[in-house]
Amino acid sequence: MAARLAHLLSCSGVPALFIHPADSLHGTSGAIRPEDTVIAISKGGETAEVVKFAAIAKERGAKLIAFTERDSPLGSMAHAVVRVRVAPDADPFGMIATTSSLANAIVGDAFCTLLLKLKGYTLEEFARTHPGGAVGCKLAEMGFEGRRCGL
Repeated sequence: MAARLAHLLSCSGVPALFIHPADSLHGTSGAIRPEDTVIAISKGGETAEVVKFAAIAKERGAKLIAFTERDSPLGSMAHAVVRVRVAPDADPFGMIATTSSLANAIVGDAFCTLLLKLKGYTLEEFARTHPGGAVGCKLAEMGFEGRRCGL
């Protein structure tokens, strides 16, 4: 869900990169800069790699947004917390990120939609960002210059 969110943010005119929490502890956290915002996703907010990566990002000066279901170490260090909760019966054990994964996708979609509106991001800007695939073909059909279907 985090990789999908990074892709949608980039499509929405917000440069984004997915960093796997385990990879972040082996050097990739060096990509984080003070002007960045890190969105950390953790159902319970206690996953060691996610919490450590979030701490490193915060130490590097980045803003931290936590998508989590409850009060937790991750939430306590975040600048903002988005509570993502699902009905208890959606997860038979209360520990498996089944339905909560989909809930995080929905929250991420809403987040991107809001950013599109706040930024005033236009379809023309989107066409420059996403010229390939079926989306690029559709944009070409809509008359965006320089787009050719299949490229």
